[in-house]
Amino acid sequence: MAEPISAWSTPIVWKHCSSLRHLQLSYCDRLTENDVSGLVKHLMVGPGETRLESLEILYCRGISEEFLLNISEEHEVEKRLRWKL
Repeated sequence: MAEPISAWSTPIVWKHCSSLRHLQLSYCDRLTENDVSGLVKHLMVGPGETRLESLEILYCRGISEEFLLNISEEHEVEKRLRWKL
């Protein structure tokens, strides 16, 4: 089984993701709010040339709309974080 996103703790691992611009995750029932938090903190916040332009969370059962609203406001990524639940 693959390692959960929340276990990607080293900067080297996140550096390999720096060329991503758009990421869409759909029907990811194993995706957790902790995983999404890691994606936002490591891939959406930071220098403009290394961050995601958009992250979409589509129909992932373990993610609540309240969590997504809170994290998008907290990290000021409201326009780049989209979801359908």
